[in-house]
Amino acid sequence: MRSFEKEYLLTRQDSIIKSIYEAAKQLRNGIIASSKLDITERRLALEDLDKYEVIVKEIVALNQQILSQIRENIDINSARLTENLVGVANAEVQRARSAIANKIHWARVLLFAAVLLALLVAAAVARQFMSALKAWALEQQKSERLLQNILPEPIAQRLKQEETTIADSYAEVTVMFADIVGFTQLAAETPAIELVEILNVIFSEFDQLADEHGLEKIKTIGDAYMVVGGLPKHIPNHAEAIAAMALDMQTRINEFCADTGKDLSIRIGINTGPVIAGIIGTKKFIYDLWGDTVNIASRMESHGIPGGIQVTEATYKCLRKQFLFEERGLVQVKGRGKMNCYLLMGKKSF
Repeated sequence: MRSFEKEYLLTRQDSIIKSIYEAAKQLRNGIIASSKLDITERRLALEDLDKYEVIVKEIVALNQQILSQIRENIDINSARLTENLVGVANAEVQRARSAIANKIHWARVLLFAAVLLALLVAAAVARQFMSALKAWALEQQKSERLLQNILPEPIAQRLKQEETTIADSYAEVTVMFADIVGFTQLAAETPAIELVEILNVIFSEFDQLADEHGLEKIKTIGDAYMVVGGLPKHIPNHAEAIAAMALDMQTRINEFCADTGKDLSIRIGINTGPVIAGIIGTKKFIYDLWGDTVNIASRMESHGIPGGIQVTEATYKCLRKQFLFEERGLVQVKGRGKMNCYLLMGKKSF
């Protein structure tokens, strides 16, 4: 719950509650003093007023519980209590309105005016609480949208169900790392704000491509971009989707350079294999991947060729029927020794 919501809920209703009590007091005095009511009518009117005051006290008591919960920062319980409060207030307004309608012939002009005042004040309380509840619901929707932008939707749903640690095994996915070649030199000669704007334009294009190909963006680190195919929702053609996106990324970066005159290219590394994916910790959640497959994909990028797309033999075997490759041969890979690598050149035309 945002701080401005708390401030609103903590301060909004004091004057209205005082008005309710004052209206009830005037109404009681009017009933007692009225010469137009006989003994039975006066007794029934006072009984109705007693019932009304009981409901008002319930409203105030529930409100105090809400204020207590807000001070303790328990947002979920506050919302539930607010729902109860709105329900009680609205229900009593309806019951009171019906009861008053049946006894208007006892109340006469002065008594009816006082009752109407009490009803209007109670309705105002209900409306204000309903407004607060709607504002809270809107904030919840904004929070959920933000969470789903940061995390894959299935993972966001599991977090909402209070899973504390999420770690899932995937037998086979395809991981891609991409790095902007020439960015270091560009950073040295470009103002920081302009540099961030350039990254935003490029990475926004990559984000769009990830969506188009049904892939999951994992993160960006500086000028590096990481994306995966095959999780959290399984897709059988994850390697093909990653390869297609990699080729599209080359096209987009070339178009960007043609439009802006910047001297940039992209170096991409791809690997296929098993990973662990999930969220750990309690602050600043990030959905991440772990395992040799990830490390090797990163090495494919760092040991790759500027402007090229380097893949492992595992990825090559998944794609060789649909895509064109150039064998690069054995490449010395840090922590892995020599690995046979391939350069993705394009898609086969059938």
